[in-house]
Amino acid sequence: MTTLEDVKLAVIRKLRDGTDVRNIYGEEIRKKSYPLFQVNVIPNTFATAAAGYHTDRNILVDVLYMEEDFTSYEKNYGMLELVDGILRPVLQVGDRHFTVRNASMEITDQVAHYKFYLEFTDTGNRTGDTQVPVMEEIGIRLQEAAKWDYLKYQ
Repeated sequence: MTTLEDVKLAVIRKLRDGTDVRNIYGEEIRKKSYPLFQVNVIPNTFATAAAGYHTDRNILVDVLYMEEDFTSYEKNYGMLELVDGILRPVLQVGDRHFTVRNASMEITDQVAHYKFYLEFTDTGNRTGDTQVPVMEEIGIRLQEAAKWDYLKYQ
């Protein structure tokens, strides 16, 4: 099963390998040292599939970039394009490979954001080895059914 932490660490590794930025956070930014990345992984949906044997997941990944307190749009978009080349089209998380189908870039208050969704199915359910019980067979005796039918029309 792929965890949110697995996804976050995979993105951080790719950013470390593909950029010169050394300040990369996966949690709150406690002390700003520029330039910096912050990687946020936000679960959107965890849906039951295959009678509980699988989980369909949708996760938002938001990579925030700040070069300094005030950064030009040109520098921010340059870094966002670099991040796009590093993370897309395929992101490897452990022994799995996920296609980054759509990504968006935006700059809000001098902060650049590179966002994308990962949609995938995990085998197993969220309770680990607990198996989901299968519905038991429903049986009915015909004599009782006939009796109910007889009483219904009396």
